[in-house]
Amino acid sequence: MTNHLRTVLIGVFLACATLVAAVGITRHHSGTDPVGDATPRGPYVALGDSYTAGPRIPDRTGAPAGCDRSDHDYPALVAQRLGLRAADFRDVSCSGATVADLTTPQSTDDGTNPAQLSALSAGTRLVTLGIGGNDIGFASLVTTCVKAGVFYDMTGRGKYTGDDAPCRGKYVSGDTDDVQRKIDTAGERLSEALAEVKRRAPKARVYVVGYPAILPAHGTGCADDLTLAPGDATYLHDKEQQLNAVPHKRAQDAGAGYVDTYKPSVGRDACSGKDTRWIEPLLPSLPAAPMHPNERGARGMAPAGGVTVGGGAHKLTSRATASVTGVSPPVSSTMTRLRAGSCRAASMNAATSSRRTSPYSTAGPAVTRPVPGSSRRVPGRTISQSRPVRVRYTSAVFLTFM
Repeated sequence: MTNHLRTVLIGVFLACATLVAAVGITRHHSGTDPVGDATPRGPYVALGDSYTAGPRIPDRTGAPAGCDRSDHDYPALVAQRLGLRAADFRDVSCSGATVADLTTPQSTDDGTNPAQLSALSAGTRLVTLGIGGNDIGFASLVTTCVKAGVFYDMTGRGKYTGDDAPCRGKYVSGDTDDVQRKIDTAGERLSEALAEVKRRAPKARVYVVGYPAILPAHGTGCADDLTLAPGDATYLHDKEQQLNAVPHKRAQDAGAGYVDTYKPSVGRDACSGKDTRWIEPLLPSLPAAPMHPNERGARGMAPAGGVTVGGGAHKLTSRATASVTGVSPPVSSTMTRLRAGSCRAASMNAATSSRRTSPYSTAGPAVTRPVPGSSRRVPGRTISQSRPVRVRYTSAVFLTFM
């Protein structure tokens, strides 16, 4: 080997080594990010409500059956991408859970889920927590607003009352907003829960996972699937924004990380096209509970969690070409990730080939890219009822699953 060639090879090696080190520094610089120097490999415990559990996404797994937990919910996908053994992963999320159910057993229609924090131990190294929607009665709130929207639609759309937010008036009186009060209370309870998580699992990295976009800002595109008065659509959107903002702040105060699933899901809400949406409407066209993530949504949320919890989603998928703007704290830039990825293409390809997929899922969606539909999808249903009849029927269904 000539001296010139040896010099070039050494230079390339040092460049890659320096770049990888730079990625590590960029990824871990924030004082509010609990990520350490090594990618977590478990034990991993997932806590949360139905937006974590993924009700009706095939296939149901775990006990009790009443939690309606999916083996393709986002915690399962994160665990898979981190290469965790079954013994190092526990998903104790449960549909209908509130913050109180983290520390007390939760009764379901089919069995009792133990207090979720009982799954934690001194050996736990990674915790994700997505909860709060049931504490504010978000399901009941949406159902009430849909019913008000039906009446609004049938009585001239505000022509005689001048009120384009009939549902909002049920919760807001003067300067008092009952939903905001519940959000603030849920935030206080979340702070207590995070302190308890830290006590039980002192060496774990803890991440609070926010909710994805459920409804568009102004009800755009909702006429066929959700009858909402314009002002009520805006009110519901604002309440979800606040529902995410409070846990974000509480997570920062507790020294935990926060995973923002809202930004990458904008435009993929329940009123968006069936081939792109992450959230199913009141009459789902894909297997999912009404107004909950479908498998596309779970996969969309999983890379966000994967990037944050390990800073390493670019190690586990070959689709690492989009910047990660849906995660707080921010991670390394697009160009840095691409260059670093070129130094370990072999390990990326190997991990990609082993990833589990389903007939109607997408493979490795990037966090800020649209999730393309698959060429093989579960057929939807044809609904023949008129819109008012359909909404009244699905409102009852919605209450059943939230």
